[in-house]
Amino acid sequence: MMGRKSKSNKYLSSLFRGVLAITVISSLLQHHHHLHHNLENLTQDGIVRSDRKINVGSAPKKVAAGDIGASVLVTGGAGFIGMHTSIELKERGFKVVALDNMNDYYSVELKEARLEQLLKSGVSFVKGDICDGRLLRTIFREHSVDRVVHLAAQAGVRYSLKSPNSYTKNNVDCFVTILEEFVKEGLHKKPFVYASSSSVYGFDNVPPFAEEYSDVDHPASLYAATKRADELIAYTYNHLYNVSSIGLRFFTVYGPYGRPDMSPMIFAKKIQNNETLNIFNNGKSTRDFTYISDIVEGIIATLSLDLNKRSEVINLGGNKPINVLDFVRIIEKNLQKTTTKKFVPLPSGDIPLTSSNVEKAAMFLDWLPRISTDVGVKLFIKWFKEENAGKYVPSEKEVCIITASFAQEKKLMDEIWDVREFVRKDDTVAFYLFSNHNLDLANLGWKTFKLDLEYRRMITQSRWPKFMAWKISVVEQTCKTVFYIDASSRPKKSQYFLTFIHQMKTKVLDSTVGFAIPRHSFNKDIMMEFKAIRKFRKDVDKNINASLTWLQEQDPLFNQAPLYTNTYFMYQPTSRSWQRMTEYFWDHYALEQDSWRDQPLISYALYRFNYTPVNMPNDLMTVAKFGHNGHVYTEDEDFLTHFSDNTIQAAVTKCDPITDKEKATLQSEIEDYQKSEKFLSKIREAKGEVELGAHHKAIMKYLKEKVLQPKWSILDLGCAAGAMLKAVKQAYEEDFGIGSHNHLVGIELTTGWVKFAQGYYKDISIYEGDVTDFQLPVPYKGKTFDFVMLNDVVEHIQKERYECFFLKLKEVTHSGSIVYMHTPTPQAQIVDKGQYFENVLPHHYLIMGMALAGFELVTFEHDLDTKCGTRENHTLPVALKGVKCMMNKWPKYYHSIFRKTQNDEVFNLA
Repeated sequence: MMGRKSKSNKYLSSLFRGVLAITVISSLLQHHHHLHHNLENLTQDGIVRSDRKINVGSAPKKVAAGDIGASVLVTGGAGFIGMHTSIELKERGFKVVALDNMNDYYSVELKEARLEQLLKSGVSFVKGDICDGRLLRTIFREHSVDRVVHLAAQAGVRYSLKSPNSYTKNNVDCFVTILEEFVKEGLHKKPFVYASSSSVYGFDNVPPFAEEYSDVDHPASLYAATKRADELIAYTYNHLYNVSSIGLRFFTVYGPYGRPDMSPMIFAKKIQNNETLNIFNNGKSTRDFTYISDIVEGIIATLSLDLNKRSEVINLGGNKPINVLDFVRIIEKNLQKTTTKKFVPLPSGDIPLTSSNVEKAAMFLDWLPRISTDVGVKLFIKWFKEENAGKYVPSEKEVCIITASFAQEKKLMDEIWDVREFVRKDDTVAFYLFSNHNLDLANLGWKTFKLDLEYRRMITQSRWPKFMAWKISVVEQTCKTVFYIDASSRPKKSQYFLTFIHQMKTKVLDSTVGFAIPRHSFNKDIMMEFKAIRKFRKDVDKNINASLTWLQEQDPLFNQAPLYTNTYFMYQPTSRSWQRMTEYFWDHYALEQDSWRDQPLISYALYRFNYTPVNMPNDLMTVAKFGHNGHVYTEDEDFLTHFSDNTIQAAVTKCDPITDKEKATLQSEIEDYQKSEKFLSKIREAKGEVELGAHHKAIMKYLKEKVLQPKWSILDLGCAAGAMLKAVKQAYEEDFGIGSHNHLVGIELTTGWVKFAQGYYKDISIYEGDVTDFQLPVPYKGKTFDFVMLNDVVEHIQKERYECFFLKLKEVTHSGSIVYMHTPTPQAQIVDKGQYFENVLPHHYLIMGMALAGFELVTFEHDLDTKCGTRENHTLPVALKGVKCMMNKWPKYYHSIFRKTQNDEVFNLA
């Protein structure tokens, strides 16, 4: 083949990657001549125009109609321009085969609608990739192709900022592939028609842009650079192999079945739905809009040319630029609606104006645009309304809740949860699942996307969409914010889940960093995390050591980084802080040395860039299975399995009495600490005037400021010697006067404490009993209590008796009753042996259980921070027995306030 060398495809692909790189680099190095330097040429319509005449040379001769090839391959055939071109060619007597991979860069539903039009018109269709040389060869031979209209490409200026590799692959590598097959099949004497773009003109040209003299060496986006690279590649193939080619520089094409990521479709939908329109460049942008039928006429005209071994580029544009704001007004006129406009800066990669000189098209193709903007918009809007085409334009969602799983399909189906069971319907929220399977989970509320990633490990594949979803087109186009949640996790079954998500969205959007991540519940730094992992996974020492070596090389002080958890987090896809941090993280994580240990590396990346995320609660939102591959190192899941069972609502309607053995065990546990004779003697000497420690004083201050109301009947469950009840009584008298409360009642399991309290306190009734199984005398029967106080008691409840505890709360409270709960955090549960307090109920389970019992969470705080006590002075609470004091401060506590719902109904979890 004319002296062609073997492996030329490989060599040329490398060569033109170099061409692309040089094109982009030159744009950064050379001086720009900005448009405002040309004010002397400014016309009344606000466009700088040049009076230069172009020299296009002699026009190629036209071929007789009988010489036109009978069979045409149109790549990108299910695309906007591809569909219209294919149908028109078919109607004019050509045999047409359309090739398209039907990817999901934008609505597949729209592409399927176009495909339906193709098939109705008799166009043959092949689904496949233009990078597949063998497939192209098969199509060329089976369909006797002797003309090619190459329109397939990765389109979109802004998306090229997020996924640059897809542009070099589809627009450069695949361009070389199809040219190679074109030459191999001996078609190089026929015209090779391909789509270029007006984007190649970049920033620094005087309009109208002409092929012969306008600067195309300073592209403003990677997309434009790849299109300019295509022109250079076509020129080189002409030089090497005499390939006759025509590159058509399209100017802002619009019309029926248009791309939903382009402004005409977006404008039409937003105006129709009365949504606010973003007008870029503060309303100063100008575009040379071109109606689709004019573009198709220009494409078909190229097929009748005898280029005689030439390589040309030709503008196809409307030739009448219009201010984008005026274009919007024409759409509003045709929709008979107006909408609010928001003027915003020009996005990166966009150019402020396009303007076509079409003299060359007139000379070569006898072509001029015929459809005016007024007529074109009228035709477009007519179709838009008839087709209800707004459905093809992705609606921006306030929050996209996304998850990812690259497990086997059966395991994925076991993991994924039914959205409808967990959250209420909210049209501002979307649910996206990314996996390596073709799934339809619409019945579960998920929109699914298949990703073909090249990483070896399943975990690495799942981590890419976890942290890098901002690069995925559907996220970039539709998500104002992203809330990621691990596939094996579950949101709390509560109407407050989405309420909280929307609250976090506002905080994220208002923040300087643009993302929120919870701090780790158990481990405070990276070394603690790796230590926990080693304890439960003995096969990862090599990888952990590699990570530690790398971290040490980056920063010897890496362990100063606070540890964050990645079970769920939230971010703004456009946040440069998030993008920068995750790019750095992924450069190392993608080496696949660290498998699933993303938490230490993300934590270090945050530390490296000195980013402080917006704070998120670390146990309120989800009931999760922590870890991967069975490395569950944070909590026992048996209770979760039991607690999630559908019988839970039945379980809080009856309860067996506590056994003598259970009571003896609990009494022994408590009295082991409380039987100190020295302490009891001190209380007796004080005749019940027990001084509250700093810890309990802080609690009382909290209750006085946030909770207590006059004339309440108050119940203290697990009241010990009654000191807190006495403090409550004093607080009432100080704030509201003597007699300002009703009943003051305490329940305590320890016989010694009960007898002691009964001997010293008046107006306070103390009764012996377990908090899950106590009986009150007649005056307190029924739903008596307005306020129930639980200080450091729930951690003593046996897991199997939590339903009894919830039942008791239902039994003694009424609609509107308040429950105050003070419990230690997981950090406060660590005892000397490194274990966790055996009976502590994780707080998010507790909240869910309260909801099932009819209580809604009103407030949740964990900000107490008093000085650390010692065992000797007995200010250490029972729940923290044996705790090592850290940093000379108490570990934090949770303060939760619940309110009983109306009519004593089980809280609505739907």
